[in-house]
Amino acid sequence: MYQYSTIDKYHADLQSGNTSCEEVVNEYLTVIENHKELNAFVEVYAIEARQKAKELDENRNAGKALKKLHGAVIAIKDVISYKGHSITAASKMLKGYTCQYTASALRFLIDE
Repeated sequence: MYQYSTIDKYHADLQSGNTSCEEVVNEYLTVIENHKELNAFVEVYAIEARQKAKELDENRNAGKALKKLHGAVIAIKDVISYKGHSITAASKMLKGYTCQYTASALRFLIDE
């Protein structure tokens, strides 16, 4: 399991080639899969996570500067809108609803 005490240490390992965003995402997805019985996640966006990780690795390998949260793996609470994804806020009333926008706080996080 990848454990870093600071984002700087994680970024140093990314820059030195000791790890990649794809490796880290796959590790987290494996942990989630191995602990499905906890019901910690309503949905897991594995395909999107892998695509984003690949994109970040390509950008880094092309020499683009790392943003502050480059490669950080995040979980999104089921009360925060993420465009094109479902949201329930633990309510049956929202079952089947698809978000029409991404919440500003989440957009800022994803962009960083």
